[in-house]
Amino acid sequence: MGLLLAVYDHLAENGADGTQTAAGAPQSFLTVPVLANGRVAGVIAVLAAEPDRFTDEDSARVHHVAGQVALPLERARLNEQDRARRGRISFLAEASDLLAGTLDQEQTIALAAQLVVPRLAAWCAVLLTDGNGASRPARAWHADEARNDALSYLLSRVPPPQASSPEVVLQWPPAGPPGEQLTPEAAELAADPAWSFPLLARGRCLGVLVMGRPGGGALGSQALAVAEDLTCRVALALDNARLYSRQLQANHALQRSLLPPQLPEVPGLEVAAGYQAAGEGDEVGGDFYDVFKVAPCRWRFAIGDVCGKGLEAAAITGLTRHALRILAREGHDIPAVLARLNSLILEEGSAVPFVTLIHGEIEMSPGGASVSLVCAGHPPPLLLRSQGGTKIVAGSQPLLGVLEGAAFRCDTCHIGRDDVLLCVTDGVTERRSGDRLLDDDNGLRQLLSDCSGLNAGAIVARIQRKVREFGSGPPADDTALIAFRRR
Repeated sequence: MGLLLAVYDHLAENGADGTQTAAGAPQSFLTVPVLANGRVAGVIAVLAAEPDRFTDEDSARVHHVAGQVALPLERARLNEQDRARRGRISFLAEASDLLAGTLDQEQTIALAAQLVVPRLAAWCAVLLTDGNGASRPARAWHADEARNDALSYLLSRVPPPQASSPEVVLQWPPAGPPGEQLTPEAAELAADPAWSFPLLARGRCLGVLVMGRPGGGALGSQALAVAEDLTCRVALALDNARLYSRQLQANHALQRSLLPPQLPEVPGLEVAAGYQAAGEGDEVGGDFYDVFKVAPCRWRFAIGDVCGKGLEAAAITGLTRHALRILAREGHDIPAVLARLNSLILEEGSAVPFVTLIHGEIEMSPGGASVSLVCAGHPPPLLLRSQGGTKIVAGSQPLLGVLEGAAFRCDTCHIGRDDVLLCVTDGVTERRSGDRLLDDDNGLRQLLSDCSGLNAGAIVARIQRKVREFGSGPPADDTALIAFRRR
């Protein structure tokens, strides 16, 4: 007796007829369904050349065989489904990890193309739509790199997808001018079947992701489901990158507004300053500096640190910097300026707890520069003498925004020829390397002593470099410094 096991799904897919699988024309034909968990998992078909070959006993035997193979067959089917499911989950999880690893739009688009090709398709393209409805091919990638130019050419002729509708359909192949002759590579790509998936995120259409396969190829239902899921993840990653880029631009613009666009020219005095935001620059720091003229031969300067980061710190930074200028130009002396500024910060009622500040005035004369300054809770200013040696030139006084009615007094010093006055924020003095700080054992004073003979700009650059090199990682706090050198 011949025995043939044929799975229904396989027969249906290939259009086969079980009666044609045996050699010759069968005269007897016995089929028994293979039942597993209430579903037909396959069929056992038994064929014989002679008529009326099968008895009830033969039928019972075949039913017994069907019962024996049902469980292994169902187990194999479930194992295959589970393997495919785990493969899809693993692929999508890997895609999510890769896409979450960057907030750069170009890298996100490149990753999307690399994830699609060649796993899901032979080529992939991302077309982005701007706010005016125009689209541009942001990335086109073919498994055969020699075809990338032809693919980019075809995509440049695609009409913009309609971003106002969630059902974004791509015109493929793209229509060209009448009588246009395509290169063989472009003509072959134009004949490829292509699938378009809208990049939808937070109610907006960012464009489309397109993938194609060579002529005759097709995306099965499982591949389509994976492509749709992947597109959703790409769209969200693209939107996150877009929002991050906008926030970064806004933060940079706000940070620039808190610093002077350029330092003024002070006759007889070199002035140099430096600023470095901590981290990746995605937050607005609280450090600032300023130099401005208040009268002939008289210049005010300030360097400060607002506790905290973000918009609240930026608001207090802006208040402090602009109030300093206004009060100074109204003729208030330095202690009066700080007293009024202290009251303003307290009245603001901000969550920012305090501000440290050095505010001073430099009066230029043929014999040198006279400096009057107040150090309000800030790292003390240092003076480097031309003949060598450094000293602290101001004592610490109350910081701003804490004590109602705080009073201040001026300290004074003289900057002779080739002397240097240096002021820094605590991002410099508290730069950490293990258990040590840069300013431990008068580290900053020693560093400044080593700068003897350098101009103001070179001193600022050297200290910034030493700050970066002192720790093993990027600075955890913003750094600002300003240097004055009498010529």
